[in-house]
Amino acid sequence: MCYPVFTNGHTSSIGIDESQMLLMKTALLLGVNFELGVGYEGADVDIENEKNQRPTWLVKYTADEMAQERYGKSATGEERFDALFGCDGGQSRVRQTQVEWLGEPKTRMYKKMFGIGK
Repeated sequence: MCYPVFTNGHTSSIGIDESQMLLMKTALLLGVNFELGVGYEGADVDIENEKNQRPTWLVKYTADEMAQERYGKSATGEERFDALFGCDGGQSRVRQTQVEWLGEPKTRMYKKMFGIGK
């Protein structure tokens, strides 16, 4: 309904830029907080206890001057999160630093679009 282009067989594909916009809109609706100027450096997983095996992620970051001012961050630091997502492409820094949990990174060649079939 919101994206009628998907109902037409001739135009049922989406470019990477459109896909990123849809993902960002969905993340914002779910309450994800975006902090521009903050870079991922690495993360350590911490398992809450043996019974429930609930992981949390202690993420190391760097922040540029604007991010430090805007979000009250130091130039480098750590923050704890309930989930860690690597949405940073084929050469994912998240994936490269979390091989134990996510497996070896594999880079594939794709066209810059997604197809939706019937």
